[in-house]
Amino acid sequence: MKALSLLVATNVAVMAMMAIIVKILGLEPVLAENGLNLTSLFVLSAVMGFAGSFISLFMSKTMVKRQMGVQVIEQPQNEQQKQFTGRSQLRPATNYEARRGRGRYWPRNGARQ
Repeated sequence: MKALSLLVATNVAVMAMMAIIVKILGLEPVLAENGLNLTSLFVLSAVMGFAGSFISLFMSKTMVKRQMGVQVIEQPQNEQQKQFTGRSQLRPATNYEARRGRGRYWPRNGARQ
């Protein structure tokens, strides 16, 4: 939820900055002369910006897990995994937590980092 809030706040800030720059530079008349509606331009840029940001946000955890070669530990399989997690008995990650990337991680190659 925090990531989503930051994403929306950042996109709104970018849109506000674009509006301020257009006002300061006096580009409204120039855009109107060339047949560009400023409101339509901002709506289109907001839709495209939000769509790209959401795609990036939803792909990021999966990409990082794949790149780093980690897997979610649902239940420690051996003593080394128990020591790595710092607990002898780990609470298993639910399917929801595993999909969201929460839980303890263990490198696939078996090396501790």
